Amino acid sequence: MAWFVYLLRCADDTLYCGVTNDLERRLGRHARGDVKYTRGRLPVTLVFSEEQPDRGAAQRREAELKRLPRRKKLGLVASLTRALAGATLLAAAACGGDVPKPVGFAQINAQVLQPSCAKFSSCHSPSGARTAGNLNMQVDPYGVLVGVEADNLKAQGEGKKRVDPGNLDNSFLWLKLNLTMPTDRKTNYGDPMPDKSDRLPQPQLDGIKEWILAGAPNN
Repeated sequence: MAWFVYLLRCADDTLYCGVTNDLERRLGRHARGDVKYTRGRLPVTLVFSEEQPDRGAAQRREAELKRLPRRKKLGLVASLTRALAGATLLAAAACGGDVPKPVGFAQINAQVLQPSCAKFSSCHSPSGARTAGNLNMQVDPYGVLVGVEADNLKAQGEGKKRVDPGNLDNSFLWLKLNLTMPTDRKTNYGDPMPDKSDRLPQPQLDGIKEWILAGAPNN
């Protein structure tokens, strides 16, 4: 039976490392508040998982990860994200250029938000957030998107959230992804997302749409 070592990013930006032989069930326990450390730090986001052949190997890897300083843990997360992005692109190329549809936030984050650094993170990062709607998607993308009031003044006046679970029309992210022309940031919605780049492929838009309509779960 395979075991998994995993890392969660908590709402307070701490990292939790654990092992399990049923990752989906374990993540469900975290989400319900059944795990002591993460109970008061919800929501949590799965940012890294690694399969191991048995429990002993998983626990040794867990101990190794726990000894790493935070910056090296984050480097590991970034490396995995880049690898997932590369695998996605290779798979798309092998299928004649088709882009796969992301399912759930983990895949949206891995396939769209984080790999698209030139499109998203150059603006929506610690260095760019001041001029990009005060939105930093490099640290806690789920926490800064879901249920959070939009920073744009027009969107605020309309009561829009960055992502309003279950409500596509009230989700500013969805609106921005579907803008076709730049507009004034002070009197209108500002520039399209991704900024100064091609519109996202339709399968990626479909994945984001379905995720929002499903209640924007942290999965």
